[in-house]
Amino acid sequence: MKRATVAFATCSAYRDLAKDDLRARAAFEARNIEIAPLVWDEHPTDIDRFDAIVLRSCWDYHEKTPAFIEWLGELERHGVPLYNPPGIARWNLDKRYLDELADKGIRAPRTKWIDAGSTVSLGAVLERAGFSEAVVKPAIGMNGFDTWRVVPETAAENEERFAELVRSRTVMVQEFLPKILDEGELSLVFFGGRFSHAVRKRPSGGEFRIQEEYGGTRSTIVPSESLVREAERILGAVPSAEGAPPLLYARVDGIVDGSAIVVMELELIDPTLFLAYDDSAVHRFADAVASAIGSH
Repeated sequence: MKRATVAFATCSAYRDLAKDDLRARAAFEARNIEIAPLVWDEHPTDIDRFDAIVLRSCWDYHEKTPAFIEWLGELERHGVPLYNPPGIARWNLDKRYLDELADKGIRAPRTKWIDAGSTVSLGAVLERAGFSEAVVKPAIGMNGFDTWRVVPETAAENEERFAELVRSRTVMVQEFLPKILDEGELSLVFFGGRFSHAVRKRPSGGEFRIQEEYGGTRSTIVPSESLVREAERILGAVPSAEGAPPLLYARVDGIVDGSAIVVMELELIDPTLFLAYDDSAVHRFADAVASAIGSH
């Protein structure tokens, strides 16, 4: 294929790209594709030079959500190919998509949604839901941002913190699943609709958050065929335009329960792809991008 230039959209903290994406650069070069960083909220005027833009490490959109949504709209109006598409990104921003998945038969933890500005107490939410333990976090958030565990006995001491969060954000109070402490969470990565590789993420002792920032660890895992099929079924529930190609990339995060996956998150905007955990992953990623821009 002719030389192509693809922008990897990032945030100012990773203006030279995250390690995961830098790891893929040689594979892209081998396919005659140049990768260029693009800080999403610096509004460059030369986006016409890109054959496509791939959302990669825009890891501050939860703090600048209205601006991020407007930027997606700008790209849409401009007509530059964006992966994953703007409609998918908007749908995936707010974790209330979990309810939509549940309506389609996908398992997810029981969750109560508290609208921004509500005056309901945390204790009342836990009592009405019947949760013996729960996780509180924003509906739009990432990396354990403003996330904590609570039980009914500690609700009173968390009321001020809860009220402060609800004052400006829609909040989710989600049933806590203890299996994450022992078994961790599975992440299954797909490129172009095809399964690529998987990792298991475990929390450190005394923690429940599995992010590395909180001491979480990662390890390679080979999931069973039934789990891969289950992840494919989950991705099949994602709304898309009729005739649309498969998602360029996707990550299904969940807790395994037998042959089922209890979905914690679908990462369709800018997930870490764990490219270091499978020697062929960078090539599958580069092939998916090359195929996408070649068919556009």
